[in-house]
Amino acid sequence: MTQNKIEVVSQLDASTYISKNDVPNKSKKTEQIQPTWFQVYRFGLQNSILGVRDTLVLIFCNFGNDFFLSGTLKYPLLGIVEYIKRFNLYSKFITPLFLFHIGTVTMVGVPYMIIIFPLQATNLSMIFGVFGVVIALIQSFMEINAISLLVSKCMYFDTYMEGVFESVLKANGHSDFIITYKKNYLVKHGRVPILELAGVEIPRDPKPLKRPNNNIFWNYMKKSLKKLVPINIAFVKFAWSKRNDKIYWMDKAFPEVGYFIFTIVKLLFIVVISNVPIVGPLTVVLLASSMRAKGNLKYYFKMTGYDHTMIRVLVHRHYGQFFGFGVVAGIIETVPFVSFLGAISNQIGGALWAIQLIELKKTRDSIVNKNGEPINPIQP
Repeated sequence: MTQNKIEVVSQLDASTYISKNDVPNKSKKTEQIQPTWFQVYRFGLQNSILGVRDTLVLIFCNFGNDFFLSGTLKYPLLGIVEYIKRFNLYSKFITPLFLFHIGTVTMVGVPYMIIIFPLQATNLSMIFGVFGVVIALIQSFMEINAISLLVSKCMYFDTYMEGVFESVLKANGHSDFIITYKKNYLVKHGRVPILELAGVEIPRDPKPLKRPNNNIFWNYMKKSLKKLVPINIAFVKFAWSKRNDKIYWMDKAFPEVGYFIFTIVKLLFIVVISNVPIVGPLTVVLLASSMRAKGNLKYYFKMTGYDHTMIRVLVHRHYGQFFGFGVVAGIIETVPFVSFLGAISNQIGGALWAIQLIELKKTRDSIVNKNGEPINPIQP
């Protein structure tokens, strides 16, 4: 008997076998030592520096191959070709966007020419003489065009551009991608009866995440203000609830705050450099290239379920692809008065880029191991 007991005990794993002497004393309380706020600031700063270093490594290691070999430079140009090829399909978006854009150009251009242009013309004419007035006029046209297009994209381009994106996918045989996204969207937002009427099989126990708000005006205002104001109210509330959580501030908040400060500084620098005649707007095209490319690909991110963190990491990992697309797209959009046509063709180019990513995803999913699991994780 004793031998059997000894054998049984010897077969137990060391981590599961605890003798009576090893039982912890319940009277002794183990208290976790909280770091001081000085340690929080120090480690948070270290995390931010390491985050910047890792980001720069991601950008520069892949930049050459992504910029020269990925082929994203061609998609804005292919967007123009697709635009001309299927003009009847995309022409329905031209009239409303043209009317809205002309109104925006008028609202921006009249105050600009009355207030800012005389100051620019006076200063530049003192330096360059008569040519200073010509330079100021060209600078005014470029800045009015850039500001008007930015306001247009923030206020009303969003709905039409999503229609352009879906039209490109449907015309190129990827309607199943849109249908899958809309099914998931309806289930996620509690629109199950619509799917039942359409005869779509509903997954078991659908759990809607939030109650839909059908107020069109409120949804429009909230979406517009969210783009114009670079502050996430939900994040501010969350950060306030974590104000005494030192571990959170040490690990998560400092890198986010650092990235927010970097974004604000970058935007201020873009505003300042844009006032430099001729060279300024071209410099802005280079600096804002990744943001422009990300905007033209945002409907793909939306339909695939990418959150802000995943998008940011993806942009940093393949910065050369986004930079190449954004530079060509930015040059197309700098043409005054017809920049809204360039915005449409760039969105078509972004949809063509998304089609290439969808096909790449399908190819990677088809490569499986012995257990039927995909070998390559999905990384666009």
